[in-house]
Amino acid sequence: MPNAGNAFKYLRTKGIHVSEKLWHSDLKPAFDAILSMFYQEHDETVRSLRKRLEEEKVA
Repeated sequence: MPNAGNAFKYLRTKGIHVSEKLWHSDLKPAFDAILSMFYQEHDETVRSLRKRLEEEKVA
């Protein structure tokens, strides 16, 4: 499951070293916000697909 900690570790494995201070003050909050948006969009998409499938099932 994607999370900020995994992203930080991934950057390090690719040779991208970000200071802890920068990570915690700027990058982690931005990454968390983006993940939150992705999860919301995913949930809305699932609801929409479920509704369509239920409508097709009834028809």
